[in-house]
Amino acid sequence: MDNQNNKNKGPNNNRQGWGIILFTTLLITFIVMGLFSLMRGGTPEEISYDKFLKLIDESGTSSWELLQNCYSLQNCHEQKISLMLALTQLFLNKIQGGICRVHGGGFAGVIATILPEAEMDNYVEYISRYVGRDNVYPMDIRAVGAAHIG
Repeated sequence: MDNQNNKNKGPNNNRQGWGIILFTTLLITFIVMGLFSLMRGGTPEEISYDKFLKLIDESGTSSWELLQNCYSLQNCHEQKISLMLALTQLFLNKIQGGICRVHGGGFAGVIATILPEAEMDNYVEYISRYVGRDNVYPMDIRAVGAAHIG
């Protein structure tokens, strides 16, 4: 969101540089691995997609509402992440599907939204009205996962 108004653009002024991307990717990886380990006696193959989404949703709700790590106490009037989560939840309620959660640093992080593929373009159009299209990054998750290329 802040990158849209950032007049000092350049590789050294990017708030969400490679360090943040790497950190958040590792964090989500550990969260997913931890959620899988909570499934006592089960293997990752035995966890349904709906159960996986439910666990991610519960984790996100905990981060937002219980840990309250989506805004800084130093500047509690600025709640961009909380606002984007609330707006996204309104969209998800309307389509009756999907989940969203804070992803990464919270105070300067981003949100991750998992929704039916058929609704992706609608969501991008919807949320872009609030954050600008340059700040929305649709992603695909490969069915294969990590693979050796070469």
